[in-house]
Amino acid sequence: MEIPPVHFSWLTGAAHVCDYASAVFGIFGTILMSRRFVPQIWRGLLFAATYPIMALLFQGHRVRQYFISKAKLSADIQDSLADMTLGMNLLFWGFFLQLISLILK
Repeated sequence: MEIPPVHFSWLTGAAHVCDYASAVFGIFGTILMSRRFVPQIWRGLLFAATYPIMALLFQGHRVRQYFISKAKLSADIQDSLADMTLGMNLLFWGFFLQLISLILK
């Protein structure tokens, strides 16, 4: 029994473009919405990635205390309604593109 070759159609290509665009929109939307709480986004991403490892090593309380102390330091940073609105808009379009990608697949 021979397996038929997979053809790369324009629908498959469009689905891949929608997948990547939805990921980018979701990332940037989240960054814009959390800018007040995590002003240094790369440090926040590093701690978010290492938290499960630290929790497995029973050191998760250290990461949590670090986040609590940083949240107290950034309390004087005001919310930006424009950043929140644009972030929500990007998240909406990210979810919408995921739906389109599922339909195309």
